[in-house]
Amino acid sequence: MKNTLRILVCLTALLLCVSCGGRQAGFSDKDIALDVGGQTVTCGAPMADLLKVLGEPDSYSEAISCAYDGLDKIYVYGDTEIYTFPDGDKDFVLEVAVSGGAAKTAAGVGIGASLEDVVAVYGDSYVEEGISLVYEGSTHRLYFVVEGGKVTMLGMAANAQ
Repeated sequence: MKNTLRILVCLTALLLCVSCGGRQAGFSDKDIALDVGGQTVTCGAPMADLLKVLGEPDSYSEAISCAYDGLDKIYVYGDTEIYTFPDGDKDFVLEVAVSGGAAKTAAGVGIGASLEDVVAVYGDSYVEEGISLVYEGSTHRLYFVVEGGKVTMLGMAANAQ
């Protein structure tokens, strides 16, 4: 009898630990990161560091920046586009947009996830912008384009100033 009681107490404690250790739905600034090609990418990251890991892009374009001194640049890696902004002689990630492949958010949400999956992970504090769900952080945003109930594109970007 004592052993049975001990086993029940241990199982109850284990269940409480497992249930408390999981991720609760909700969004915070730490969620604004993407796993692209095995590399964690965040807004504001130096593009030079990403180029060392990701290598040469499939395509590249640049234009004179309307908002900054220098050139805005776009690096394309398959289904992933990385937009940068200049600051002095360096470029930093402004936005990342992913329309396919294995890229995922920091919490593991990727292309093909359901609307319910997104809300289960990040909560319902999003803003709808057309077919996009946008989760606003203090300086950046995480967004999901949802068509037919499934994520068809995801990304992160600086908030509009």
